[in-house]
Amino acid sequence: MKPERFERELRYQTMVAICRQLLKNGALSQADFDEAERCLRAKYQPIFSAD
Repeated sequence: MKPERFERELRYQTMVAICRQLLKNGALSQADFDEAERCLRAKYQPIFSAD
């Protein structure tokens, strides 16, 4: 994997982890989380999804 691709993957996984924590803490609704994840997938185009 090229360094740029790895960096995008790492950023995606990090952002999804933050969103999951916000969801768990009640700061995000499930709908907000789903929308954030959709936007993150479009932005970072991850190889591995965070599912």
